[in-house]
Amino acid sequence: MTVEVASGSLGTDSTDTFVGTPEIPLPPPSPIALPRFPLAQRTRRIGTAKLSLLAYDTKSRLAVINTGYVLARSDHRSWNPPGVGGLNSGTVHTELAEHTGEPDSITSAPTVMMASRPGR
Repeated sequence: MTVEVASGSLGTDSTDTFVGTPEIPLPPPSPIALPRFPLAQRTRRIGTAKLSLLAYDTKSRLAVINTGYVLARSDHRSWNPPGVGGLNSGTVHTELAEHTGEPDSITSAPTVMMASRPGR
């Protein structure tokens, strides 16, 4: 049995928008710049994948599985209005919450950083 996995295309489209002050470099000879100060910012990312799976008998060359091309798409949106913090949405958050059972699986920090055996 031979299995071939093919990728027709993989890509991510990204859009970042912010309202505030951009980074401002100070005049030479100073290597210092005033940092960017966003009052509000928005990020949007859309990922697309075109995949195919083909499995066939190596000797007879007869196809056992031929999925054709399958298009998959996911998106992530983040909005940070002033004084509210980050508001995240999109299929990435929804699907991770469904499959892991953790509603904040992307944005929350891990509760256990390292485990050790007792007595060590």
